[in-house]
Amino acid sequence: MSTSHGSVWPNASHKKQTVGDAGEHYVLAMLLREGFIAAQAPRGLKDIDVLAHHPVTGNTCALQVKTKSSGKKWVLGRKHERIDHQLVFALVDFVASPPAIYVLPSFHVARAIRLDHWCWKYHGGNDGSMRFISDPMTYQCGGTQPGWLEPYCNNWDPVNVVTAH
Repeated sequence: MSTSHGSVWPNASHKKQTVGDAGEHYVLAMLLREGFIAAQAPRGLKDIDVLAHHPVTGNTCALQVKTKSSGKKWVLGRKHERIDHQLVFALVDFVASPPAIYVLPSFHVARAIRLDHWCWKYHGGNDGSMRFISDPMTYQCGGTQPGWLEPYCNNWDPVNVVTAH
């Protein structure tokens, strides 16, 4: 986004935060449309961006929102390899038109990251040597299997599963 005077964002960090906020608000809007009571988690809460409360069961689901507005990947790190059965990921794709949200249980994200990480590490660097891990590191979530995310596109079943119990 730009104006005749240049970018509306004062710096790249501000743009990143604004895009992330937009993704969270988009997820909130879609959860409300699906009938959940939804709210942003308090700022600074580790690993949780949005809370979705089921009005009938009274159960709540925590969501971590990752948003991309360009490029081919969501920024995920080694910490996302941890499985939390109460956590659901909402991967927002603002590149798509209309925007898409891929809703995945954390164990599917963890599996995809482990697979991508393994492929990256063991397929070696330019000279064929094994790569060494640095932290933080970013991964292309599920980039090894084209189309694997499609069943999760705008599919809120993972949130329904968590809030059903």
